[in-house]
Amino acid sequence: MLKGLKRLICVIMLTGLTLTVFFACSSSGGNGGKGETKNSVYVIKAADFSGFQKNMLPSNGGWYTVPAVDELSAGESYYVVAHTVAETLDGSAVKFSDSGLLEIRDASSTMLMKSDVKVEDYGVFTSDGVSAEITCTKETDGMIGYRVTADSTHSKAEFIVYVKFTSNADGELDVKYYMNGTTKKGVYGLSSNSALAKVKIFYSKKVTLSDLMVSYLDSENYVDGRYDKTSLVDSIDMNAGRDYYMVVSANIRSMLSEENGEKIKINFKLSPPSVINGTLEEAGSGVGFSETETENEKNITVSFKLPESGEMDKKLTFIIKLSPLAEGEAKASISFSAEEISVLGTNKLEKSFVFGREETVSEGFEYMLSQDGTYYTVTGPGKANGFVFLIPSEHEGLPIKAIGVSAFSGLDGLRRVEIAEGVERIGNSAFSGCTALSTVSLPSTAKVSENAFSGCNAISSLTLNLNNAQLKTLFGASDNSIPGTLKKVTLVGDTVLCDNAFAGGKSITGISLPATLTDVGENAFSDCPALTSLSLPSQNQSFFMQCGILYEKTSNAVKGYVTKFSGELTYPDGVTLIPGGDMSGVTSITVPSSVTGFLTEAKSLAPREATGPYFLFPLINKSNITKAVVTSGTSAPLLSGATKLAHVTLAESIIKIPVNAFSYCKSLMTVEIKGKVTEIGNVAFRGCVSLSSITLPSTVIRMGTWVFQDCERLISVTMPDSLTELPEGTFGKCRSLKEVNIPSRAIKIGKSAFLGCTSLSSVTVPHGIEEICDSAFSGCVKLTGIQLPTTVKSIGNETFSESGLYSFNVPKSVTSVSASAFSGCRSLKSITVADNNGSYYADNGVLYKKSGEKWITPEGKND
Repeated sequence: MLKGLKRLICVIMLTGLTLTVFFACSSSGGNGGKGETKNSVYVIKAADFSGFQKNMLPSNGGWYTVPAVDELSAGESYYVVAHTVAETLDGSAVKFSDSGLLEIRDASSTMLMKSDVKVEDYGVFTSDGVSAEITCTKETDGMIGYRVTADSTHSKAEFIVYVKFTSNADGELDVKYYMNGTTKKGVYGLSSNSALAKVKIFYSKKVTLSDLMVSYLDSENYVDGRYDKTSLVDSIDMNAGRDYYMVVSANIRSMLSEENGEKIKINFKLSPPSVINGTLEEAGSGVGFSETETENEKNITVSFKLPESGEMDKKLTFIIKLSPLAEGEAKASISFSAEEISVLGTNKLEKSFVFGREETVSEGFEYMLSQDGTYYTVTGPGKANGFVFLIPSEHEGLPIKAIGVSAFSGLDGLRRVEIAEGVERIGNSAFSGCTALSTVSLPSTAKVSENAFSGCNAISSLTLNLNNAQLKTLFGASDNSIPGTLKKVTLVGDTVLCDNAFAGGKSITGISLPATLTDVGENAFSDCPALTSLSLPSQNQSFFMQCGILYEKTSNAVKGYVTKFSGELTYPDGVTLIPGGDMSGVTSITVPSSVTGFLTEAKSLAPREATGPYFLFPLINKSNITKAVVTSGTSAPLLSGATKLAHVTLAESIIKIPVNAFSYCKSLMTVEIKGKVTEIGNVAFRGCVSLSSITLPSTVIRMGTWVFQDCERLISVTMPDSLTELPEGTFGKCRSLKEVNIPSRAIKIGKSAFLGCTSLSSVTVPHGIEEICDSAFSGCVKLTGIQLPTTVKSIGNETFSESGLYSFNVPKSVTSVSASAFSGCRSLKSITVADNNGSYYADNGVLYKKSGEKWITPEGKND
């Protein structure tokens, strides 16, 4: 959460309720105090008020538990509720000697109550025999006050007054309620208290948005970034082939402190892109701008700094250039949002548009007959005058084979061009200077000359055969000649892509490759940072596509790839190096064991599921991962602190689970160890509170310390006989562990091995155990008995302290028992010693050394 944006802290307490009220008590009375008045004040949600009203008064069933207020949010309503109960002791009628006062005060004196706390309603609820009235007496900056007057003819009076309010600012409120605190002569005195509630409120909704409006301009009324406001209209008829302007305005006010550096975003979505295109025309200074496009919609995002805290409403204006492309229906949505904060007010609008037919021309062009009289070349527009040119395949019965040099250059009204199959050549500068040209479709048969589209800075979609040329040569040959508006390129008929074919296409988002493609040069898609879609027909014989990556079929070599990946990402077997890039949208990733690394850096890789070699996992952000399948490598990856990780599978090749490997993976439920693991490092599974069972393979010969510490739900563990020691703290504080079979080859139970295993009731200690170390079974309160083999030689300090042992037998092999071994064992009544023990004997349940020294008297023994 941002600095200065805190969640609500509501400090309100009321005895008997789930809220909290602080009482500032005072009392006064006369005639020895003939009764008392109890006042309470607290805050509840407006949604809980009807339930409160029905159930609070004793006549309707007694006390009502008001749900706790977790958060007060701007724009939502709440109630300040003041509750009075007064009763005399001698049965006389309650007399309210003075009017009460309810105050809602700004404790910090920084909030203007009039503007930032809006009172919506106030009133009173009464019970039988009580009438009450509430009137507003004071409304100033910092405080709102209400006078409460009441009258009763009964010995007990109870009533409730309330104020309904909303707030648009943070601050601290003091709510004080005082009633019947004065005693008049001749009136039975009632001792009274006043109630004070302090409410500290931090509101999550910190930005107000108002007067969100959309207007329109046609291109005739918008010239060089200037327009007359009187030209704005609420709606406009649009036709494909012309430009229009959508003017979006809103008033913004921020209540954030300046140091937050927060930004607000305005998002424009236009769909479908085949019918409408849009670009940001104007947004003022200091804004960030980005565009993305999919098959279904185009997104334009503008981000800007919020006004300074407390600044009056600031008007913002954005102008979007709309370019209808084809007859049909399109939609636009406009929404405001802010990172980690809420926008208060209407922040979204949706608009629909219907576009009329394009003005298309397919005849009237100028032609020149070839010298041999077999074909025509189009040399100019002739009498053709429209937004769309459809150039046919023949004229007067002969084929059209060429578009002449500079044939259509300088036609600034031309928007779209389609040329029929059969045309073989597009001349130099054929369409140069067509500044409004946005869509071009050329036949697979045509070879396009250099500079054919130079100066065409509005082209967004281009269909053509590159004929082994670099794309940039069509626009002027320089590295920055490809227009920034070009988003989509479709290749038709190409067999070869030359080196750096699309180099410089910085704004290209999608490239469609043809089924005829047989060869792709080096770096064909280099310097295309916006490329998010790369497609290829499945019938292509030389290449195949998988998850946005172009592979050569014979070698699985990577020939091209998108810069941003999303969804389920699976790489084919046999690939050795895979491309990186923006992987923030990847939900799962599967990498074959043949892969040895990434060609380029994998950025923002945080999938929910990951399958692959060891090298993959150190590159993954652990925040999202729920499933990890490690397919190769000799070591398990370090996934400590991956709090959502639930399932782990380790390959047969893995021989080591390192120190801290899966510690504090709080959601980890299953661990499948397929391989020949020989070593498990210290605290490898510490804090895996969801792990209920685990089976260790028979190959494990070494375990570190505290391996399963704090695995609170661990019930079942299968350990191999290959272990010769149960190390220190192995199962420390595994509170659900009930039964354990210690490996048969073990000779030592380490220090604190079962410390705090409060559910442990059965332990099988095998023959061969020689040493049971300090605190090994300390705190095992359900362990009522344990049988030690005749190989045990020593029992350490506090080994069974605070356990549930009833009795204990010291085997004949034991030579050392710590005096504190059974400290705190309040249920232990008797200690016995096996015959022929050379160091100890027992008498009447008490342990003695053979020297005659009294050694341990069971704490539970009845002397």
